[in-house]
Amino acid sequence: MEFTSVKEFCKIKKKKVMFTTKRLLKSASQRHVGVSLLLGKQYSNNTTTNTPISTQEPKVDPNLQSILSKLIQNKNQFSQKHKELLKELDYFNQSNSTLKNTEILLKDLFYYKYVKPYIMRHPIYFVLSMIIFLLTLLITIINYWFKPPPFVQSSIRVLRSFYILATIILDYKWSLWNLERDTEQFQTAQHLVHERSAQRLLHLAMKNRGVFIKAAQFVASLNHILPLEYTEGLAPTLDQATKSEYALIEQLFLDELQKPISSYFSSFDKVPIAAASLAQVHRATLHNGQKVAVKIQHPGLQEQCKGDTHVLQQLISTAEFFFKDLRLQWLVDEFKLNLPFELDFLNEARNSERLTEVLRPHFSEDQVYIPKIHWDVTTKRIITMEFIDNAFKINDLEQMKKHKIPVEKVCTLISQVFAQQIFLNGFVHCDPHHGNILCRPSKSGFQIVILDHGLYQSLDNFIKLEYSKLWSSIVFRDEQMIKKVANKLGIMQYELFSMLLTSRNYDLNDVGMNSKMSKEDYEKLRQYGQDNFAAITQVLGQVNRKILLLLKANDLLRSIQMALGIPVNYFIEFTKYATKNWYLNDLMEKPSLWNYCKYSIKWNWFLIKIWIMQFFIK
Repeated sequence: MEFTSVKEFCKIKKKKVMFTTKRLLKSASQRHVGVSLLLGKQYSNNTTTNTPISTQEPKVDPNLQSILSKLIQNKNQFSQKHKELLKELDYFNQSNSTLKNTEILLKDLFYYKYVKPYIMRHPIYFVLSMIIFLLTLLITIINYWFKPPPFVQSSIRVLRSFYILATIILDYKWSLWNLERDTEQFQTAQHLVHERSAQRLLHLAMKNRGVFIKAAQFVASLNHILPLEYTEGLAPTLDQATKSEYALIEQLFLDELQKPISSYFSSFDKVPIAAASLAQVHRATLHNGQKVAVKIQHPGLQEQCKGDTHVLQQLISTAEFFFKDLRLQWLVDEFKLNLPFELDFLNEARNSERLTEVLRPHFSEDQVYIPKIHWDVTTKRIITMEFIDNAFKINDLEQMKKHKIPVEKVCTLISQVFAQQIFLNGFVHCDPHHGNILCRPSKSGFQIVILDHGLYQSLDNFIKLEYSKLWSSIVFRDEQMIKKVANKLGIMQYELFSMLLTSRNYDLNDVGMNSKMSKEDYEKLRQYGQDNFAAITQVLGQVNRKILLLLKANDLLRSIQMALGIPVNYFIEFTKYATKNWYLNDLMEKPSLWNYCKYSIKWNWFLIKIWIMQFFIK
């Protein structure tokens, strides 16, 4: 009986109610109504004063008065987002209200009574729900009750991938349907969809493993471009991954070395001490008593990678079709180019030994250490190396305090080690996340240990020199040189690329660049990155592939610095090595006593400027 009056009112005010209904339908997928927010904003300018629409106050239906009284008595059933509506209800109860207040409430009731049940009963909604339910049930049964053959497993992986992508696309389209971008409701809905989508992608990466975890790790490193919900939601992929069963590891070991594990090791821990996207690590002991770490590739990974890369390419193509601002095909191109090298552990072993040779003239073994390789137990899918005792991850501040290791010196050494690789040696470790760099006490105070040498980049003299000029020019804010070098590297939007390289807004007055950022500046940068996401992905798709890997390494190193509190200005440390390479190259082109004197003068003047910057930049 009570709702009959609502129905009659809806017939009388059909046009107004139907207009509101359309808007409600478009935001209905959010599990809260948000109607009061929409209508509250619509009437906010008029309801601040207690002026009725007409001079004559309309009579209020007793049934409506009863409904209002019940609602006021049960305010707890409304969410926090209905505060404006509750104020309207209180006013109605006190002053007999106006027609406008009545409309607000009735439209809300209309939604609850007619619109929402209609959506839930709609055939399309029912069919989509049943399809998703049946697909989920099918995948669950096959995965947990059976051991399907490889081709069925591949089909499940493909099905899972497109199912999650479809869910994400529908969630975005449905949840943000016809919401105005600048409104609070849009921001709230977008935040929730970002969180849900990130969790779905994390689940997909953990289930499909391999290429999908590598892709998730790359996304997690883009913390100044992508929304925080994605970078934080996918962060677990950096140091957590699914582990392979020991029986499969035993079989892979037998296939690779034609001998069982016991032939090489006196003890071998069945439970891995670490698991990554491509492999897992077991602690073992050789027959001579030496402790080693055995890194074993996940069984079946090489067979999966080619198909997974193709699936990833199709997923991105589908996503780009629905979201026109998304341009991520360059990510697939990178996987196609680099995965074969990362899957070859013989290549990784050679890289580790070469890095030792490259760094040893500049850093002592007590400062930087690379574990030694045991070649007799190393193949394309197995690598055995020295086990590192008493070490912890580079971002573990508690352990540093415990061992009285100065954080600022650790940050300085990390910056110097990787600046040496990038600007002077041209042989660069391109995956330096916190799981691949360890720290431990040593005779000189502390030692950093570099692991996982699968992904490297060799820079030719042209790239090395131009990148050095670009970095130095950005720090000293030489716009003409920035533009000139960027053009040589095929980068048209040099301001945007400067932001990508330094994670700082392009400001010509910020000479020297403070490595620390205020919370406000950081939020502005994130907002800028999200607002210009389409342009950023376009730049990343056009930039030289070697520069792209340097950007990735740069982002990962910056993440470590941020985790340690940025106690040193790593921009200055990088600039020292970049400028040194620039000056040395000029000297090598025209070697003479006069040029050597010019080089010495320029270098010492540069060091004076750097000292001044460090003195004035906090």
